Amino acid sequence: ALEAGQIAAVVSGVDGGAANVADIYPLAPLQEGMFFHHLLAAEGGQDVYLQSTVLEFDGRARLEEFCAALQTVIARHDIFRTSVAWRGLPEPVQVVWRHAELPVTDVTLTAADAGDARDGQAAELLAVAGERMDLGRAPLLRVYAAGVDAGRWLGLVQMHHLLLDHTGLEVVLGEIRALLSGDAGRLPVPVPFREYVARTRLGVRSEERRVGK
Repeated sequence: ALEAGQIAAVVSGVDGGAANVADIYPLAPLQEGMFFHHLLAAEGGQDVYLQSTVLEFDGRARLEEFCAALQTVIARHDIFRTSVAWRGLPEPVQVVWRHAELPVTDVTLTAADAGDARDGQAAELLAVAGERMDLGRAPLLRVYAAGVDAGRWLGLVQMHHLLLDHTGLEVVLGEIRALLSGDAGRLPVPVPFREYVARTRLGVRSEERRVGK
């Protein structure tokens, strides 16, 4: 339950305003814990729930195809179009955007081009990307791209653990593979994330009542 002024504050943080807001609901219990640690490390600390994966691509075109497929996954699943609002609210909420554009940033690397260069290039990408993410803007994932030797490209994909766990990441990569191979028709209908939130919060309340007895 949010008052009109609180809803206005939530909407003001969304690109496009109210027209781009699809839903607002609380965080799941596990998300609340992650968000607490995110705020705890706000003073220049590392967000331990920011996940980074470096992928290698055979050319810029392949990287762009991957990003286009990832944008389709973002459009399919509301959790990937979700930001967090908390300032001035009684508790943090997640805000589902109708459209959230995948940020792709080009990086010019200076790492050497021989020996263990790939490790150095990946470390440089990580340094540019940083150790924190603005949770107030969707999507809570981003890509940093860099061209290296012989037309090879590296793509650093960063996403916050608020969105998914390692199992979820495998599902996402499976959807991307299906999209890139032309098998989009076999992808299942996405389940609204609010259903998961409702089940987990109801489960916590039921357990609290049981313990209280």
